[in-house]
Amino acid sequence: MNNQRRKDIKAVITKLENFKAKFEVIADWIEDLSDLRNEIAEIQQDESDSFENMPESLQQSERGQQSEECIGYLEDAYSELDTFVESLQAIHDETFDAVTDPLNNASQD
Repeated sequence: MNNQRRKDIKAVITKLENFKAKFEVIADWIEDLSDLRNEIAEIQQDESDSFENMPESLQQSERGQQSEECIGYLEDAYSELDTFVESLQAIHDETFDAVTDPLNNASQD
């Protein structure tokens, strides 16, 4: 590889590193979304505890059925948000290294 191409690769790496610094806002999103996910888990647990503490006859009633349905919705919301947070985390952690590592290797040759 000639010096000009090495220089071009290093310029691309520098641009990627600058973009990576801007990309750090995703870390804040991950933290905020994780907090929301935990809030959903707490609400779901409170609802589950409430349902479990109901007399069996109340659990069988319309109110009990609504509580169970709500618990299911909260579990679904938690699961979907958890998947989203994990996806963002993977993007945040792996994307730039997956691009810059091969570029660094290419510029060394």
